[in-house]
Amino acid sequence: MNRPARIRNAVFSMVTVLSLGFGAAQAFAAPRASAETAMEACTSLDVYRCNQSCKSRGYFAGTCEVLSNGYKYCNCF
Repeated sequence: MNRPARIRNAVFSMVTVLSLGFGAAQAFAAPRASAETAMEACTSLDVYRCNQSCKSRGYFAGTCEVLSNGYKYCNCF
C-alpha cells in the first residue's frame, strides 16, 4: 500500500473513532428522567386508558410511558 492510501485510511479511522467517542460522551452526559417523575406523570387512569386503547387496536396490552421532556404516550405490545 502506498503512502497516500495509508494516510487516507488512518484519517478515516481517526474520524470514525472520534465521532463514535463524541456520540458516547453525549449519551452519558444526557440527564436521565427519574423513575419518580415518570410514575407521577402517568396516573392509574392514564395507564388504564392506554391499556384499553391498545387492546381496542388489537394489541395484547399497553402502558403509559413518559419521555424525558414530560410528553406521555401509549406503548402498545
